Amino acid sequence: MGFDVDNILSLRLGVIGGGVIAKSILFPLFDQGLLDPCLVTVSITTQDNLKHWTDRGSKGLVNSNGIVVEECGVVIWAVKPQIFPTAVKSAGNQLLEFRKTKTECFFRHPLHISVMAGITLEQFTEKINESFLHVPKIAGEPHVIRTMPNIGLRVGVGCTVFTLGLHADSKDRDYVQSLFSPNGICLEVGESQINAYGALTGSGVGFMFPILEAFSDGGVKIGLGREISLKMAAQTMKCAAELFLKEGTHPAVLKDSVCSPGGTTIAGIAELERATVRSGIINAIEATHKRSEELGKL
Repeated sequence: MGFDVDNILSLRLGVIGGGVIAKSILFPLFDQGLLDPCLVTVSITTQDNLKHWTDRGSKGLVNSNGIVVEECGVVIWAVKPQIFPTAVKSAGNQLLEFRKTKTECFFRHPLHISVMAGITLEQFTEKINESFLHVPKIAGEPHVIRTMPNIGLRVGVGCTVFTLGLHADSKDRDYVQSLFSPNGICLEVGESQINAYGALTGSGVGFMFPILEAFSDGGVKIGLGREISLKMAAQTMKCAAELFLKEGTHPAVLKDSVCSPGGTTIAGIAELERATVRSGIINAIEATHKRSEELGKL
C-alpha cells in the first residue's frame, strides 16, 4: 500500500458495519482531531447508527458495501462474523456492477482490516479473493490484517492486538498502529494467540460489568444508596487496576497487603474462594475462547 506515513490517517477510510466496535475505534479519533469524519465512508443498515455517525460529522454514509470498497484506501470489516460471508459477497457483486462502466481504469484492493471475532486470516483472505475474483481490472493481491480491539478504545484505555496477512507490509503495520495506538495498548502478536487475547480483553470487558454490578448490589445490601454504591464500586475497580499498572506489583502481593490477620478483607476473600469466583472467571474466559474458535468454523 502506498501510505504517506507522516500523514497516515489522511487516507479515505471505509467501514462496513458501523456498530459498537467501529464507533469505539473511530469516534475518539474524530474527537481528538486525528481523523477527519469527512474522510470516512460507512456502510450502515440501521437508522440509529446512521444518526450516531451524522452527529459526529460523517458525510459519507451509504447502504452499499461495494461503494465503500471502491472509494476507500482502507476498509474496516466490522460486521458480525456470521454476517461476513454475505457482506463481502454483496460488496463483490456491487463492485462488479460499478466496474462494468469503468473498464478503462484499474482498481487496486484497499487494505482490508478485520475486527471480527473468530475469522482467521486464511478465511478472511479467501472470502475477499473469492468475492472480488470477477471484478474487471483489479490489480495486485489484497493486503489483509486481522485485529482484535475492545471497546475501551472509546475512553482511551483500549487493548488491541493484530497480526499481518501474507501480503501486508511495514506500511500496513504503521497504519494499524496509527489507528489503534492513540487510545490504548496496540500489540502485534502471532495469529494463534488472537482468539485468546479476544477472550481475555475483548469479551473480558463484558465480564467486568456483572462484577461491578455485584459490588454495587453488595453495597446496597448493607445500606448504601444505589447511585453512590455504583460509583464507589467502579472507583474501587479502577483503584485495583491502577495500583497494578503503575506499581507493577503482583496482584497476590497487593491482595496480601490489604489482608490483615483475622481482619475484614481476608474474611471477604474467604467467601469469594468459597463461591469459586476465581474458577468461574477462568471458566468464562475459556468458554469465550472456545466460542471464538467455533465462529471461525461457521
